[in-house]
Amino acid sequence: LFSFPLSNRSETICFIGKLTVLKGMIALTPAIKEILLRHPDYKIIIAGRDEALSDAVPSMKAWMLDQLEAVKDRMVFTGAVEKEKVLDILSQSRICIVPSLWENYPNVVLEA
Repeated sequence: LFSFPLSNRSETICFIGKLTVLKGMIALTPAIKEILLRHPDYKIIIAGRDEALSDAVPSMKAWMLDQLEAVKDRMVFTGAVEKEKVLDILSQSRICIVPSLWENYPNVVLEA
């Protein structure tokens, strides 16, 4: 497990999943800011369907971008992606974040 080469991977962090409260986006957002401010050579790819934060906030992506103004130039939101694209994102990432508040047995852990 520990022999996978990282030399061909860019300084990329990824999140793959729906942009929802239960997937941990509220907790992840300030963490993203802290990580990207401390590590200016890294970027983050967020792949998944955008969903509402609440009735008053119809887009988690918009809320996150508002909170992450200082680092938004190093964030990529892909929207929902096909399985092949998920594998491509994982193969170019050094770190995969799974901040879910609750999961049964997430596929993204197996894929990562």
